[in-house]
Amino acid sequence: IPGVVGQQADGEGVAKEIKLFVNTAGLSVVQPRVFQTELLVKLGDTLLGIVDTMVKVGTAKLRTKKSAEPVLFNCLPGETVTRTVQLRNCGNIPLALEAVLEDMSQGRFACEQNMIIPPDSDFVFPVTFTCSQTARLTTSQHSLQLSVTPNGPKHLISLQT
Repeated sequence: IPGVVGQQADGEGVAKEIKLFVNTAGLSVVQPRVFQTELLVKLGDTLLGIVDTMVKVGTAKLRTKKSAEPVLFNCLPGETVTRTVQLRNCGNIPLALEAVLEDMSQGRFACEQNMIIPPDSDFVFPVTFTCSQTARLTTSQHSLQLSVTPNGPKHLISLQT
């Protein structure tokens, strides 16, 4: 929380950050619910401030294409190819997503690493592969891992070069 000040030994003020976590286990939400309260910030018996807080509780659900077929990146050495992966947030709150691509010697994958998908929305996710100049023309399997953050499920998308 910006503006909450601590005291160093030399009397200088130090900005502090307080992280709040809300456990909503067992709460079934069809429509997002909003909870509001006041957070009293105290040091001993001294009230330092009152912070209005609001928590929006809902569900973020990632849907990906259920296909056994990998996303194909057919290219020659030195070429760059971009393909798209269709994603959907079927939930009722924004979905935070982190993408991780594996490293490889035949070339380099690139994509956006962090994104937010609005509720009840589709997202076209571009993935680019640049084939190295010295790559051999062989087929290889790779994966794109999509993780709902901060602690949601992981989804694997198969990629083939």
